[in-house]
Amino acid sequence: MSVLPYAWATHSGWVEACRDLGTWVLAPEVGHLREQGGVLSWGPASRPPDPGRLAQLLLRAAGSPPPRVDREERVRQRDAGAALHTAVYAAVLSGRRVDAETEGVP
Repeated sequence: MSVLPYAWATHSGWVEACRDLGTWVLAPEVGHLREQGGVLSWGPASRPPDPGRLAQLLLRAAGSPPPRVDREERVRQRDAGAALHTAVYAAVLSGRRVDAETEGVP
């Protein structure tokens, strides 16, 4: 288990590293951390965590590992990001707007 103590972020490289290692992250609800996966949130960062809630989260973390990201998934993510960047740059050069859905990029 890793505790992410900061209360600001949109996404976190630390969360991604923990996912790769199969380690839960305990963090406040900020940004899009939970969407990254493997994050147990105790509540808003603006309030101190409830001890009962923290105990529940620790028990959950002790009971099973989080979903782990394998190498193949990281390769797919990298390729999708590269495809989106290519589409954006091509659109800028041609003067058109980019729509990720129509470009076939997740």
